Amino acid sequence: MGGEPVPFVSISLRFSEVAGYVVGRMPSLRGIFERSLEDEAAVAIGSIAVEKIAGPVLLVSGTDDQVWPSTCLSEMATERLKAHEHPFPYEHLRYEGAGHPTGLPLSGPVNTRAGLMPLGGSLERNGFLHADSWPRVLGFLKKHLR
Repeated sequence: MGGEPVPFVSISLRFSEVAGYVVGRMPSLRGIFERSLEDEAAVAIGSIAVEKIAGPVLLVSGTDDQVWPSTCLSEMATERLKAHEHPFPYEHLRYEGAGHPTGLPLSGPVNTRAGLMPLGGSLERNGFLHADSWPRVLGFLKKHLR
């Protein structure tokens, strides 16, 4: 912003994770991000100031997201909104056992992988996330963005 670097929480890869990429067996990325969240000082500096969003906030996550810990990150954002008494509506749609949602809802087959990358969840739970969340997203937008 204004030519200044944006603070972020850095990640560090372990050799076993890098080796997986080289041999075509991509590991879950989630653990990499979870390790980064252990550095509380870096998280405090690199967190997004969601409380400054001038409007409603809707978060969607699957508890078995293998790309990053989306449920944990969504809960952190929700807690931050709550702590700052965010004046706009906010909601977190949490889907137990679902993985990382990809693509547009109802646009094609649901997957548990994107190429070699594991997304998590099962076909059933990911399908439920896609089918259930889309009408809820549209309803949230219709209700709060007039």
